[in-house]
Amino acid sequence: MTATQIIIKTILNIVATYFVYKDSKKNNIRHANFWIIGTFLFLPTAIIYFIYKSTAGKKTKLSKRQLVELEVKKRRKAELEKIALERSKLDNVENVEKEQNQEILAELEELRAKRKAEKEAKMKELREERLEQQKEHARKMKVSLNTAKEKMHIDD
Repeated sequence: MTATQIIIKTILNIVATYFVYKDSKKNNIRHANFWIIGTFLFLPTAIIYFIYKSTAGKKTKLSKRQLVELEVKKRRKAELEKIALERSKLDNVENVEKEQNQEILAELEELRAKRKAEKEAKMKELREERLEQQKEHARKMKVSLNTAKEKMHIDD
């Protein structure tokens, strides 16, 4: 290759690179830097660039309706996340309340058992006191214990 051919090839690369640069910035082509460098280094890349540009290279522009639908979806998703967060907080509160209720029920059962035991002790004490009264009454009356029970109309 002669110097003239190299200079012409370089000028063609620079001109093609300039057109690719201007076109990619004007049309918002994805990966514009790749296409510019590729065109400068390998001239047929410019042809591939123009094919790419006409098919899939442009960023997709959404219509107003699509933008509105996208915004609605985003808001719906945010609302669902908010609801899920509130549900989890509510579940946590319910779990804490259940634990507290179980503790209170356990304390209540313990108190009931204690009261029942106290009542049983008091009833036993009253029975013993009544038996003593019956014996005392029988001794005063000088009758047997069974007769005293019959007179007092008390059954065990």
